[in-house]
Amino acid sequence: MYYLHQKNYTAAAEIVTIYQQFFLEKNIRFRKDFKIYIEACAGLVHLFRKEYKQALHMWNDILHGPSVEVELRTQGAVRLYLMMLHYEEGNTDIMDYLAAQAKKYLQQIAIWHEPEKHFVKSLNEIAHQPDKGTRKLKMQALYRQLSEMPIHIAGNAVNPFILNWVKAQAGLPD
Repeated sequence: MYYLHQKNYTAAAEIVTIYQQFFLEKNIRFRKDFKIYIEACAGLVHLFRKEYKQALHMWNDILHGPSVEVELRTQGAVRLYLMMLHYEEGNTDIMDYLAAQAKKYLQQIAIWHEPEKHFVKSLNEIAHQPDKGTRKLKMQALYRQLSEMPIHIAGNAVNPFILNWVKAQAGLPD
């Protein structure tokens, strides 16, 4: 997902389309860990392009499929991505539930660390702020705080994609 890291969501969307046409429509089977990672990233591409229904569709197997013990960090991150999606859609009534579900899952897989705790708590609080200006200021504070925390690719569900999203919500330049 080179293009996702480069924030080139148009090029990333082209790759996602090829993935969907080639692998999904032809029902090609491959390793579960690969499928989880690719579909999590594909959902992110849709989220960053504001294609929320498609993002949910890509994450559906991860969120509601049979439990598997692979790519747990990615599965945990998808719970955080889901909070991001509903925040963007303005679904504040579901945020408490999503925060509780994310916390429960991340605790179960032992990835409930300071960055995850802070992100879940803060995003839930920000979502309930009625004033856009206040939300933006709180997003800026969240970005600064997360940026100062040690985040390890192997040990955290909070990742660079989440940081990029928070930065964009905060209106901060790249």
